[in-house]
Amino acid sequence: MLNRARAMTALTAAALTAALSAGTAAQATPATTSDPGELAVKRALVAAGSSPDADFTVTPGGTGAANWNASRYGYTGTFRDGSSILDVAWTSSRLESFGIAPDRTIWHAWPGSGRWQEMPHNGRADDTGAAAAQGARRAVSVEVYGSGYWCSVDPGNGQWGAWSRCG
Repeated sequence: MLNRARAMTALTAAALTAALSAGTAAQATPATTSDPGELAVKRALVAAGSSPDADFTVTPGGTGAANWNASRYGYTGTFRDGSSILDVAWTSSRLESFGIAPDRTIWHAWPGSGRWQEMPHNGRADDTGAAAAQGARRAVSVEVYGSGYWCSVDPGNGQWGAWSRCG
């Protein structure tokens, strides 16, 4: 996991900015979107794993235990063995963290959320991926072992969309 985090942070912001602007990263097309803006964000996530508009940190979790606990914004959650917490500072000065529960459900928390909350649309994953932003649009990816990366996009209205393959 640490190597993945180092590889993600080693990528240049210029390459991601170009991918977000043009929407032409050389990656597989997500299966269920007709929105070119959403497609551009998903492609940028896969292409670079980070964004100049969203700073994020991957915190590796425990290994060898059934689960582990992590606290963000005063809320404690229990997470899947070997998974990581993805901490994101979005462009709009919003902070948000993402994690995978022991039952593989995807959870997120932010200041004022009251607790860790399950992401909508019944996503399941093995680990967190990356985050990207373009203006008010936000995207997050998760990894499903053997199936690749899956993305959810918030078009800027605070409503996370359905999970779809992003690479």
